[in-house]
Amino acid sequence: ESFRARIANGERSAIYPVLHYILSRLEPMKTRAYLARFLVKFDIPPAFLHDEVIQEVYQHYKGLQREFKEAHKSVEALRHNTMQPGELKREITQLEEEKTQLLEKIANLERKTESMPGFAELYEVTSALRREQEEESKVMDQGREQQAALEMAEQRMAEARHRFEELQAAQRDDSPAELLERLEREVRENRRYLEEELPRGLEQSYTRLAEIERALSEPIKNQSDVEEMDAKVRRAQREIDSLQDQVDRARRLNGGDDKLKMFRQQSAMVVKKLEEKQAEYDNALKDAQKLDRELVDKERILADLSGPKFMKKHEFKDYANSLRQKTYDYKKKKAELAALRAETVVLNRTETIMRTRGENVEEFLKTAERGAGVEGAGQVELELESVSKKAADLNKTKKMTLEEISEIVRQLKD
Repeated sequence: ESFRARIANGERSAIYPVLHYILSRLEPMKTRAYLARFLVKFDIPPAFLHDEVIQEVYQHYKGLQREFKEAHKSVEALRHNTMQPGELKREITQLEEEKTQLLEKIANLERKTESMPGFAELYEVTSALRREQEEESKVMDQGREQQAALEMAEQRMAEARHRFEELQAAQRDDSPAELLERLEREVRENRRYLEEELPRGLEQSYTRLAEIERALSEPIKNQSDVEEMDAKVRRAQREIDSLQDQVDRARRLNGGDDKLKMFRQQSAMVVKKLEEKQAEYDNALKDAQKLDRELVDKERILADLSGPKFMKKHEFKDYANSLRQKTYDYKKKKAELAALRAETVVLNRTETIMRTRGENVEEFLKTAERGAGVEGAGQVELELESVSKKAADLNKTKKMTLEEISEIVRQLKD
């Protein structure tokens, strides 16, 4: 209502966007304006549709609209036909040649069948069969139309019965206050659909339309482009098969032990955590959007009561800069987190390899000591290092104790 009032008052903020939308899509708008004259949908109350005359006229009107749609589509297809006059002439010439050939074949068949006994009777029977088949097809089409009309009538009857039952229940059970509350709830639901779901659906439709227009604006693929894409697909498939063969050979060489199992488990855990965080983020985003919508509603109510309130230019600029900085920080932290997770996987694998190699080195040193007749030398060396470390710690403690005693003596002297 406010938008209509602004249009009626001639406000620039309301008229200019409408003009920009119309002028930027002038040709489609012309087509829509032309079609709107013939495709107007009349909302006839269900109570009047029970009249057979009105129902027949309405069905005839819908049938004419369908015929108009088909005729318009055919005309548009002919208008967008890219065939040149030379191509049309060649096609007409080819069709005439085919017609001449068919006439010659028919004449030859007639000459061959003149002397055949019983051919006239067979021809009459086949002609009658063809006519019956055409009649059967027409009857089936009429049956489908009647079935569609019956389903539409049953649907209208079901809707009318449901509405009648609702009105009876409302009159029998609800008080005027409850009836008013239910109507207000329906109005709120319809308004929510109009303000939330319908714009979302329109946005998705516009996005899909833009994708289709972008696809149509691309040059038409010829046979060489298709062959090139097929070659790329075959090369990619060969690379995949080669990599799969390498993986299978590696598994067979390792005795069937999949050493990547640990990394798969870690990656699965990371992916699961990421999905959980993404779900939490989506829920938080939905809550934030819901709160934003509630805030907009509250601000609209406040504006209706005390006048509009908007951010000033510098406030909006500061808010945009802070939002841009937060977005940059978020992307940066996200990239750092991904790098740290990748490095964690590499470090875990390195630790596993080093532990395995460390056990092999200890076994080799023990074997070498046993062969040289100095078994236990490594253990003795470790014990000597431990004793040296303890002695160093003890000396450090003594030094600290001597420094404390010296400090006490200095204080006593003072």
